[in-house]
Amino acid sequence: MRTILAILLVAAVARAHGESGRTAPPPSSGPQVVPTGGPTTPEPRIVKGAHTWEDWWAYHREPFLAARTKGPVSGGPARANDAIDRKRYREEILPAILERALEDKNHEVRAAAAVAMGKLGLEAFDRPLGRHQRFPGEGWPDVRESAIYGAGLLGLDYNRKLFTNLAGDKEVATKERSLALVGLLVDGSRESADTLLWHLEFFHSGIKSDATTAPVRAEQERRRMAAHLLGFSALDGYDDELAAAALGARKWAPGEQALAVTALGRRRARDYKETLFRIFYDRDADDEVRRSVPIALGMMLRPDDGDDVKRLARFVRDRRDDPVAQHFAVLALAQIGGPVASKLLVELHDAKVFVVDRDRAFLHLALGICGASSEEARDALFAAYEREKSQASWAPQALGLGIARDARAVALTIERMGGAGAGGAKFLGTAALALGFHGDARGVAVVREAFRKYNLPDVRDGAALALVMLLRHEAAPELIEILEESGTTHGRAAAVGALALFPEPTQGVVDALVATYRDDSVADAVRAMAIAALGVLGDAREVAFSASLTRGYNYFVRCLALDELASLL
Repeated sequence: MRTILAILLVAAVARAHGESGRTAPPPSSGPQVVPTGGPTTPEPRIVKGAHTWEDWWAYHREPFLAARTKGPVSGGPARANDAIDRKRYREEILPAILERALEDKNHEVRAAAAVAMGKLGLEAFDRPLGRHQRFPGEGWPDVRESAIYGAGLLGLDYNRKLFTNLAGDKEVATKERSLALVGLLVDGSRESADTLLWHLEFFHSGIKSDATTAPVRAEQERRRMAAHLLGFSALDGYDDELAAAALGARKWAPGEQALAVTALGRRRARDYKETLFRIFYDRDADDEVRRSVPIALGMMLRPDDGDDVKRLARFVRDRRDDPVAQHFAVLALAQIGGPVASKLLVELHDAKVFVVDRDRAFLHLALGICGASSEEARDALFAAYEREKSQASWAPQALGLGIARDARAVALTIERMGGAGAGGAKFLGTAALALGFHGDARGVAVVREAFRKYNLPDVRDGAALALVMLLRHEAAPELIEILEESGTTHGRAAAVGALALFPEPTQGVVDALVATYRDDSVADAVRAMAIAALGVLGDAREVAFSASLTRGYNYFVRCLALDELASLL
């Protein structure tokens, strides 16, 4: 997908912040406790209690960024004059790079190359990926996982038996089994979907655990992944079984029930709408299951479902004892959109249902998302931004107004960036990104200044992405210069992430990314990101670039990055 590096950037910087970024090889013998999350990607986590709007945005900003970079904006052309031949790039240039990268000495680079191969969908990649799935000499679990995932993305019918066997092999580590299930989803056949259902319903299989997964948890992992993936299946006939899991008709754990709930929402299983409402108000329901309901309804309901949208809004008022459920409900209203949802969000804002800044942030983001088509939502959010005195609250408000493209906010955001200082790094980075969404030429100078002045990952991430949104391909020389001359890992990482945003790859961009990958003096995490960026430029599908992210079936994350899988079936 075009903007995968928007998700990966912070984790890459954190891992390589020591600047050298070199990673020792796995030990030749004994237990191998090594990174298993794939290239530069944080391990997804189930949100049990407190979380922040930054968590939500880090996982969900991809479709917003992608939408913002597809069309022309003020300040630069939509297409570069020197855009390379995409077909030749995909079928000749990039394969040669990836074949070499798959044998790189660093495991993160190899993992990134494996997924990039899968995203390109070329059958010729099946054999090299197969060598790394169960290859005895491949000691890094993240590479094996990525090779399985990459092979699954190829969607080759003759691999169905391979993935069925991998998923059912008790001697294979649970994460690898889970990713074999992804291959069955992409296969798209009834036989593969039935296998997913079997894995949801089969208990007591005795799975081999890995260094970080207890046997009981490994057993649950298989069923959770099966429930999650059935939600993406385009085939009819699995709603009843998912509903049984959602209701806990057997010994399903709360995590499995929650994922069955969101699967019903993703499948738009409207026959079970009332079932979901009942689960939410069930006093005996586990918090994890209850909190999945508004997320599912956000995917299931339509803008013209007036009464049901109002019932969803009541979740916010009825669950003041559970802020997490409230957050999910307002974001679900934003996802539904339309006049009714926008009006309800404004009413919740005016009623001051949220009194704590961290809670109001979710509501402000929701207003911004709806504000793209609702003047009422824009007015409410701008009024809040204008009167807000706390810098801690400015970031989500500025971002929401940027998403809504409310031009009134541009001057105020620029003014507040000027007085923020280094202590306001999070606001500066988010505000720069907000100016990028606005697409207003007035933001170019202040975004450039923020990048050059503040040697901080949060600022440089947002500013680099904003430059692409503001200038399009005219930003390429500036970003390439940063990539080549930056003395810091996070400066290079920010430039790589921004270069991956371009809607058309150019020879200059490709050359800069290849040079970064081949430079052993560059941190390994950034080298892996360069390979990821090359793969993104070769394949515009918004498919998760990391094996770990693919397993990010966190009901809070909702895994929007995986929604594009449905189009592959």
